[in-house]
Amino acid sequence: MNKSIDLSTGKTYIISRDYTSRITTYQLELHAERLNHPNIFVMAGNSSKEQEETNQVQRDDTEDPSVKKGKKRKPPASGKKKHSVAWDHFIKLVDDQAPDEHIAECKHCEKRYRCDPKVHGTCNLIAHLSKCPEYPYALKDSKQQVLGFEPKKDGGGNNMIKAPQVYDVEECRKAIAIFVIADEHPFKVVEGYGFKYLISRLHPQLHIPSRFTVARDCYQLYLDEKLALKAFLQSNCARRVFTLTVDNASSNDVAIGYMKKRMKSNLVLDGDFMHVRCCAHILNLIVSDGLKELHSSIAAIRNAVRFVRSSPSRLAKFKQCIEQAKITSQSLVCLDVPTRWNSTYLMLEAAQKFQIAFERLEDDDSTYMDYFDEKTIGPPSHDDWKNAKVFVEFLKIFYDVTLELSGSLYVTSNLAFPQLALVQSEIVKHVSSYDPLLSGMAFEMKKKFDKYWGKAENMNPLLFIANVLDPRYKLAYLKWSFDEIHGVATSFDMISNIKADLQKLYQWYCQLYEPKTSSNIEGQSSMSMSNNNKDATKDKTAQKAREAAFKSHLREASSIEAKNEVEKYLAEAIIDVDDKFDVLHWWKTNMSRFRVLSCIARDVLAVPVSTIASESAFSTGGRVLDTFRSSLSPRMTAALICAQNWLRPTIINLDISEIEEMAQCEKIEMELGDGKQVGHSMDQQPMIVD
Repeated sequence: MNKSIDLSTGKTYIISRDYTSRITTYQLELHAERLNHPNIFVMAGNSSKEQEETNQVQRDDTEDPSVKKGKKRKPPASGKKKHSVAWDHFIKLVDDQAPDEHIAECKHCEKRYRCDPKVHGTCNLIAHLSKCPEYPYALKDSKQQVLGFEPKKDGGGNNMIKAPQVYDVEECRKAIAIFVIADEHPFKVVEGYGFKYLISRLHPQLHIPSRFTVARDCYQLYLDEKLALKAFLQSNCARRVFTLTVDNASSNDVAIGYMKKRMKSNLVLDGDFMHVRCCAHILNLIVSDGLKELHSSIAAIRNAVRFVRSSPSRLAKFKQCIEQAKITSQSLVCLDVPTRWNSTYLMLEAAQKFQIAFERLEDDDSTYMDYFDEKTIGPPSHDDWKNAKVFVEFLKIFYDVTLELSGSLYVTSNLAFPQLALVQSEIVKHVSSYDPLLSGMAFEMKKKFDKYWGKAENMNPLLFIANVLDPRYKLAYLKWSFDEIHGVATSFDMISNIKADLQKLYQWYCQLYEPKTSSNIEGQSSMSMSNNNKDATKDKTAQKAREAAFKSHLREASSIEAKNEVEKYLAEAIIDVDDKFDVLHWWKTNMSRFRVLSCIARDVLAVPVSTIASESAFSTGGRVLDTFRSSLSPRMTAALICAQNWLRPTIINLDISEIEEMAQCEKIEMELGDGKQVGHSMDQQPMIVD
């Protein structure tokens, strides 16, 4: 039994252990609250044993009455109780004097908190981490940013960037504008259900702007980028025009002549090296002349590919033939654009892999043979496939050279002459081929090649100078190529002219970067040497005079080296490096030795030899002005195209074919579907992944 005494009345209450008849402590607490005196009851005359029984009763009173006495609580359905994250940053302390007291100490600042699991829990520990001064993962500044990742601009791997932790409405709106511009979305994409759902999951706080607001943001972003580009050009680029790379249109010749007259004072060497013809366009003219009289073999293969790609059922039948022929290629045939030779090359390259499948299709599909009539050439015969193989091997040279010269993320001017020399040697070799088809095609190409590049006078001297400024080639490669193509006698004169052009360019840069001429430098150095010698003999000891004379000698030697940087560079041995050689980095590291010549190399190597990179920026016009965006104004169209080119990297992709990897698509269907083959009938089209 336990007794409790009311201090206000002196009445004693007996607390029974019988749950049904006793006065519980809860009733005493209610009575105390009515009297507005929470400490009105005290325990009277209890022994230690009675006190223990009282504590047990109080613990029993706090338990759920629905739980029967003597039964253990069931474990949680999720399994073992989870470990709080607070204990990753706190440690439990044990006090020998008070073993029942639960204390936790912060690992970072050593501050202590009570952590009784029945009274305190871990909420106070977790709350401490947000204000702990030594917590290493806390943002000390609200504007501080952490690191995240974004895809690389060249398409592979990831780049580390700053990922903002603070919500910024302006940055979010700018990101939406970049999303619309870079991926050529219509403005109304922000009003679609899918986009709204995506944003609601990424950042529910963001209020999605209307399409008119997005249009204004896109145009404002274009204006901001335009101002930034102008500021960069004004601060980093001199007001001089070195070269202008254009295609082979006759109107460009008139435009170049007009610019030379109007900008004569702002041209390098009066514009002698200004006009650079696009090498990729000339290569296109050369190959087009060779394929002018299109062979029937190409037409037969094109018609066979057109049959396969004309309907899903025919494509499915062709795929069955591929499986029966046990062809492991994951690509499919693609149809070419007859006016673009590179697409014809890609079509032939893809089709020749499936020669056996096409031959099997003749036996398995009667509609395939019925497709060809008197007006439709085909089906391709064995000789047609043989001729296609010859075409692919020959056109691959021109295709690879076009890709090499059309790069925009690396230097191309130093590679122009080696690539053109390769093309010329291959054309000359195939002219004398025993194959009449190949020799006739090469003969037509040679006539067009000689028209533009047959003589060195027809080429811009900078193409030769850029090759000389590559320490892997210098004059040795030019001399070897000229000896092979033009003969030794003609080669000597051509090399002399190239050296003269390089010396003339060097003298012009000396006047630009050194106001004093070389003769003045040489005269001043000799005068300083004699004056120093006289002063040293008069006022200084013999040892100091010797040191002064040596310093004068170094200054004189440096002036001579500056005057003869071209001879010094050409006299050094050719370096032997791997394919990953960076010519710009080499000139940067050797700038101290070639102070003026490195400036020439910087400008000459930066000359683009193809206009494909710049033209590709405006080839998106057909996609920007589609049926859903036909109401765009000319200024808005220009803003979207220019801003897209400024915001994302210029990566040229001449592979115009869209070859779907059907095997991979069907593999996905098999993994996510019911395991049945799909896409082999007219009503079940194969899944295409963009």
